[in-house]
Amino acid sequence: KSFPTYQTSIENKKQLEKFIPRPYQMEAYNALFGAGPFKGNQKNKLYLCWARGAGKDMFCFMAMVRKALERVGQYFYLLPSGRQARLVMWDTVLTHNGLTFRDMIPKALVKKTNDTKMLIELINGSLIHILGSNEASEKLIGANPSGIVFSESQVSNLPESFDYVRPRLALNDGWVIFNGTPRGMSNYFYQLLNIAKNDPEDWFYSYKTVYDTQHIDPKRLAKERKDMSPDKFAQEYECDFSV
Repeated sequence: KSFPTYQTSIENKKQLEKFIPRPYQMEAYNALFGAGPFKGNQKNKLYLCWARGAGKDMFCFMAMVRKALERVGQYFYLLPSGRQARLVMWDTVLTHNGLTFRDMIPKALVKKTNDTKMLIELINGSLIHILGSNEASEKLIGANPSGIVFSESQVSNLPESFDYVRPRLALNDGWVIFNGTPRGMSNYFYQLLNIAKNDPEDWFYSYKTVYDTQHIDPKRLAKERKDMSPDKFAQEYECDFSV
């Protein structure tokens, strides 16, 4: 019964938030939350093709936490494999602040965590599950998601994993984010690019190269260009699907 008041407190006390979206991420944030120019036009399907290192997982994870605080439910954050999910989302120490992704959630908002299951229970009862999409075909059958993130969608078990949960997601008026960086054209992430880009009524579409985000120092980027193969640089930094 006290949650609405507590939620208001969360909204008003910005010092509790360790994460602020980067400027180039704000449009996606506004689309998901129905804020700013998207007020009254909230999007429940987001497609984010961003250059490597542009903060896709940090943005998507913190957006999921905020959504889970707004609405009690089950939320699923999927990496391509369970091993990668643990390495990236559970164990990785972030270089800019020495915290894990879990540490980015203020402790006052976390009821408990389960290391074995990679499960976070928030104080309002929402559950955030971190899984591999290769496990999702089995584990998501019968699940009741309110929100899902498919991270590194270009190498994930798609569309199979999504097909198992999309009916429930639709029933719950839930949301889904597909994020990734190109890996050729023979995958669902590339198919989604054209679907999302050509359906602005239903989708929010964001395609940002390193020149759009400017998240890497130009001198460092020049060194990357020199040291990497042209194709790999074009793929990872210039979001080129054709290489």
